[in-house]
Amino acid sequence: MGIEKLYEFKQTQILEHVPVITDDVLNFINVIIKSNNVKNILEIGTATGVSAMFFCEYMNDGIVTTIERDERMYFKAVKNIKQFGMDGKIKVILADAQEALRNLDGLYDMIFLDGAKSHYIHMLEDCIRLIKHNGLILADNVSFRGMVTGQSPQIRRKITIIKRLRSFLDEINKRQDLVSCVLPIGDGLSVSVKI
Repeated sequence: MGIEKLYEFKQTQILEHVPVITDDVLNFINVIIKSNNVKNILEIGTATGVSAMFFCEYMNDGIVTTIERDERMYFKAVKNIKQFGMDGKIKVILADAQEALRNLDGLYDMIFLDGAKSHYIHMLEDCIRLIKHNGLILADNVSFRGMVTGQSPQIRRKITIIKRLRSFLDEINKRQDLVSCVLPIGDGLSVSVKI
């Protein structure tokens, strides 16, 4: 259907209060996909399929495997992906991401973490196992509205998420098998390369 239609669809999802990927993060990922010849992406957190469809459009002839645990979102995503004619290029798995990751094998060029933020740290080992050498692990929303970086006051009920995101960031920065940085785009995007 084309990139313009995808942007129109993204706008409808924003109006329906669906959490969607920001334009600056999308643009950065487009650069990453094209400059690294990415053809095989694993996404954690499908929502209604917006980012998976953009990734497919950017890759042209690549494959996206995406995992969603919310049954309602899963069925919406499957419907939207089919409507855009991308059902042959995007595989949507209905499952808890941690369980699904344990059962996956093969290697991906890029993994995009955009599911439950407090679980990034628990999914990291499997992500490293599933990413190819020189492959990229991207994690969205790692600043968590500025609460992780201290730019915004912490909300008491979000303390566990904040602590786990900090642990995730500490871990990707100290690991010997990753080179990582955090970019101030969207709500914070961490980028790790497996070395």
